[in-house]
Amino acid sequence: MSNELVNFNKEEENDLIKGLNSIIGKELKYKGLCQELNLKIKTGNAKKAQLEDLQMFCQLDKLTSPTRFIVNEVYNKSILGLGVLNKNNKYQMLFEASIYQAFLNNGNNDLWLSNMEMLKLFQEVNDNFSYACNQNLMKRIGPEFIYISQMSQTVYRILRQWTKRRIEFMAKREIILLGMGYRVYTKHYSEHGEYFTYKNVVKGSEEEKMCTAIRNQAIEEVMPSKWENEWVPEWQWNKFEKRVSELTEKKFNGEYCDVKLVNVISPPSLDWLKDKLTKIYKDIEDLTGINKEACRKILTTTQLDNYTGEEKKNFIKINMSKNPEISFKSKLREDKKT
Repeated sequence: MSNELVNFNKEEENDLIKGLNSIIGKELKYKGLCQELNLKIKTGNAKKAQLEDLQMFCQLDKLTSPTRFIVNEVYNKSILGLGVLNKNNKYQMLFEASIYQAFLNNGNNDLWLSNMEMLKLFQEVNDNFSYACNQNLMKRIGPEFIYISQMSQTVYRILRQWTKRRIEFMAKREIILLGMGYRVYTKHYSEHGEYFTYKNVVKGSEEEKMCTAIRNQAIEEVMPSKWENEWVPEWQWNKFEKRVSELTEKKFNGEYCDVKLVNVISPPSLDWLKDKLTKIYKDIEDLTGINKEACRKILTTTQLDNYTGEEKKNFIKINMSKNPEISFKSKLREDKKT
């Protein structure tokens, strides 16, 4: 990380935040982004460091074909300027408390989490949301739920980016280690239809090397050149996942049907963890604040302006509340029986 932006004085930081707020939702090429924010245009590693610095002030997403940037959320001050856990950094504190508690519940072992599992861990969404993104499943449950599958794509990106920033901030402060691992899936059949089980691939194993080769081949065949995990259109992502699945079945001779990358979060020492969690709970009563803020984001974001207020509220009630009135899993099982 460079020092250019993170060492701004108060007036410079206020000007940057004001500039970021003025371009929320605009798609800008790198040069245009710098011009709007009155920043020097850079190249190579200096450019990369500058963009990383900007992510301390806002949720900055990179789009491809062609490359451009979009600011989706602006923080009220630099994340680094918020300092160590305190009441002025409420949501970061809630995220960290949730992770610490999850470590304790898991015997202080590594957490292997898909992006969806991460959202569930922080209580941003409920079990229904796992089904909500699938348009075919929503059609089976009822035509009134079709809009939910379309809306879920945007909601998922918003919540995933918010969560990613909070976790990455913990990693920057070196209180957790953040990495990636592979998960392989096996397909089974029962009276209710097909279902899947999975296992996490051992680090450094031959299986891990095969998983890496599979994903690299799929990236070369399907993704844009020099792709760096940026957002791509849904059709392209679906094509990529299909190719990964095909290669997995072929390379593993049918033993596994799919390979996915998951987040691997490693904990600090157990004593440090217990001490930190005790201190955090002196400032907060529970962890429901994350869910409340997640719901607020969905109600207020301009990215969902195509949906009515009633549709947004209904979406939250079904996919984000702790005890939803409907269970998509149960509905789909009933549908199979009829």
